[in-house]
Amino acid sequence: MELKKEEIDRVLEDLEKNIILKNILALRGDYPVDRELEVGDFSYARDLINYIHEKKSDKFSIGAAYYVEGHRETNDLLDLFHLKRKS
Repeated sequence: MELKKEEIDRVLEDLEKNIILKNILALRGDYPVDRELEVGDFSYARDLINYIHEKKSDKFSIGAAYYVEGHRETNDLLDLFHLKRKS
């Protein structure tokens, strides 16, 4: 399921109010293989990271993942480019 901005806003507010949590690991996740992809507001992890940063950069530290051995959807050079865009 692809998330919408409203859902992320709700989760961030809940985390801020109810849970002593300061670190978020923002991942895109794998596409489903058993059903069609639902369209959401965040196609890539960097989109989610940027959104959280814009909304709550003063409240949370945001981490991201990187495929050290590469990812099947891209190549090494593109992986490095996307890693830079996540920061």
